[in-house]
Amino acid sequence: MSRGAVYWCTPPVPAASFITGGRSTRLNPVADDLVPIQLSLTAGELVTLWAPAWHKDGETWQAFLGSGDAIYVFPEVAQLAAFVRTAKVHDLANHPRWPKVTTATPDDLTPRHNHYYNITGLPNLVNRRADGAPIAVLARIVEMVKSFADVCELGSIRETFDTAPGFDLLERGEQAFAGRRGTRAWVQMGDVVAAEWGAVVATLESVLETPDVDPLV
Repeated sequence: MSRGAVYWCTPPVPAASFITGGRSTRLNPVADDLVPIQLSLTAGELVTLWAPAWHKDGETWQAFLGSGDAIYVFPEVAQLAAFVRTAKVHDLANHPRWPKVTTATPDDLTPRHNHYYNITGLPNLVNRRADGAPIAVLARIVEMVKSFADVCELGSIRETFDTAPGFDLLERGEQAFAGRRGTRAWVQMGDVVAAEWGAVVATLESVLETPDVDPLV
């Protein structure tokens, strides 16, 4: 889903696994690539494709696989592979890498470990001391949820992130939560997560859809 295309507004994740030339390769993010991602949500483990930096007509956009108001997700990589082989109408159809993706194997489309986002599990990561929390993992999850919020125009999610500065501090690492001020930011972020994360997940899941597809096609 690109929602008519949305400007790229979050930094790319370093050392990612991208679809390039019909195969999966490990490299630093560059323009016009597609990334298989796995999301842990209340419905279980779901996979989709993300276009983190899509250059078109002199502008840079961000998009997910989808159409209209829906982002397409699949419980099995085989279903994703079948969809990309057969689907003609969706928001990534004009992506410069799409012709290569249509010949990708399920192994090519299997998300690598650094593109797994345990969204429902985030509260468990925050519910501990900052110096014992996996800050880098938290930062990646938050940035991905922000990407969904931007692409799908989910204003309530962006508002939730804006209520606590700790969400923006995550990208600075553990040192951002040191000292009295850092501890206060960490506790405040944890309070927001405890109160609002269920609503964040529900809002995100409201735009997800699994198209009918035959994995044997």
